[in-house]
Amino acid sequence: MQAFIFVAFWGIAGLIVYFLIVGGILIWPIVNVLAYLKVLLFPSAVRKIHGVDLNVLSNTQFTSSISYSDVEYYEEFESMTETNVKAIKAERTADTEIKKLEKLIKSASDQFEALGNLPRNKDGSISQRSNKGKQGVELQKSINSHERDLGQINGKYSSEIEKYENSLEIERDKLFSRPFNDWLEWRGRMGRYLGNRDAIVFMVVGFPLYFFILSIFSWLDLEDPSFLGIIELYVYTVFVGPVSGIFDLDVFKEGTFSILITYDYASYLSRTWDGAFTFYNWLLLTLPMPILTLCTYALRYHQHTSKADTVRPTEKMSLKEIKSALKQRVIDDVPEAQA
Repeated sequence: MQAFIFVAFWGIAGLIVYFLIVGGILIWPIVNVLAYLKVLLFPSAVRKIHGVDLNVLSNTQFTSSISYSDVEYYEEFESMTETNVKAIKAERTADTEIKKLEKLIKSASDQFEALGNLPRNKDGSISQRSNKGKQGVELQKSINSHERDLGQINGKYSSEIEKYENSLEIERDKLFSRPFNDWLEWRGRMGRYLGNRDAIVFMVVGFPLYFFILSIFSWLDLEDPSFLGIIELYVYTVFVGPVSGIFDLDVFKEGTFSILITYDYASYLSRTWDGAFTFYNWLLLTLPMPILTLCTYALRYHQHTSKADTVRPTEKMSLKEIKSALKQRVIDDVPEAQA
C-alpha cells in the first residue's frame, strides 16, 4: 500500500511538473510578447521620462526628479537642524549640574594627585594599609561616581544631537541619492525592456529558421521532414501527444483544450505524428529555442545595462552639483519655451 501511494504521489507530481514545462513552452512566447506590449504601451514613469536613447541622455538628467522646492526644503531642514544642535550644545555648556560635577571631579582629582605615588597591591589596586591609601580609594570612588553621573547627563545631550543629525542624514540621502536611485531603476527597466524586445525579434526569426533547419538536416527521427511537417510535429509533441496520452483525444471535443485545438485537427495530428512522438524528438523540438531565446535575453540585457553605465550619476551628488544641474535644466528649457 505504501509503495502504491509513493508511486502515485510521484506520478502525479511528475505529471504536474510536465504540464508546467509544456505549458511554459507553449505559452511563453505569447506571454513574452504581451509583457513587451504592456511596457511598450504603458511604460513606467522613470522610463517614460528618460526613454531608452542613450544618445540624448547624460548623468545630470537624472536630477529631473528633484525640484527647486526639494532643494529649498532640504536647506531649510539643514538650517533648522543646525539651529537645534547649536541650542542643545549651548544648553549643555550652560548646564549647572555639569559644571558642578566637573568641579567636583577636578577637585577630587587634584586631591588624589596630591597624595603622590600610593603603594599598590599585586592586582594593581591601591593598598589601604595606610591612611593615604584609604583616602586615595575614597577619592577614586568619588571620581568614578561623578564621572558616571556626568556621562549620563552628557549622554542625554548627545542623544538629542544624534537624533537631529540622523534626521538630517536621512534627508540628505533622500535628496543626494535620488538621481542615482532613479538611474538604477531606469537602468533595470530599460535593460529588461530592450532585452525583451531583442528576445522577441530573435524568437520571431529564430523559430521559423530553426524549423527550416530541422526540415533540411536529418536531425529528427523522420523519413522525409518538411517545414510544415516540423511545425505540426512541434504542436503534437508539446501538446496534443501528451494530453491525448493521458486524457484521450475526446478531451479536445469540448472544454478548455477544444478552444486551443479542434478535435478534427488533434485527430489528424495524432494519426500523422504519433509514431514520431519520441523523447529524442521532444528534446530537439522544444528545448533549444527557449534556451537560446533566454540566452539572447540575458546577453542583450547585460549589453544594454552596460551601456547605461555611461550615464551613471554619482551615488551621492553634492548640493552644489544638484543646484548646477537644476540651473542647466532651466537654461536648456528656455530655447524650447521660446520655440
